[in-house]
This record gives sequence, structure tokens and C-alpha cells, in this order.
Amino acid sequence: MINLAIIQITKRDGVIEDWNKDKLLNSITHAGVSPREVESVANLTEAWVEKNSQSGPIKSTDIRAKVIDILRAVDPKAAGAFETYKKPV
Repeated sequence: MINLAIIQITKRDGVIEDWNKDKLLNSITHAGVSPREVESVANLTEAWVEKNSQSGPIKSTDIRAKVIDILRAVDPKAAGAFETYKKPV
């Protein structure tokens, strides 16, 4: 098992950050996903991140794509909301 605290994420601007599940939970929540689904989607995504982080940092865009894939299977409407959600600057 990989320590999630040392998993690194490459952001779109090239900055590398440590994995932070709270950021994922916030973005899924702010996109309007039902509270019932938020934790489930985040847990599935986190498991994917853990599995795919063994070769180095994971791109944030890849994580976003995975969240959309998971949401499409669970709630297609929520997937559309997440896909169009833009983080406030």
C-alpha cells in the first residue's frame, strides 16, 4: 500500500503538489454532485490515484478525467455538471 501523503500531482500549470483528498471532495461537491455520491466517487478516485501513482506524479487532468468516468457510471447528470464546473479563481 502506498502512503497517500507522498503521492504527487502535477497541476495544469506544472506545479507539483501533494495529494489532497479534501481538494477532490470540494471540487466534486461544488460541481453539484449529491452528498451521497461525493464520498463514493472520491474514494474510487483515490483508489485509482493510489494504483496509478507508482511511476511518479499523476496529472491533475488525468484525475479529472477519471472522476468524470466514475460519475458517468454513477450519475450522468452529475458527470456533466462536474465536466463543466470551473474552479473559482
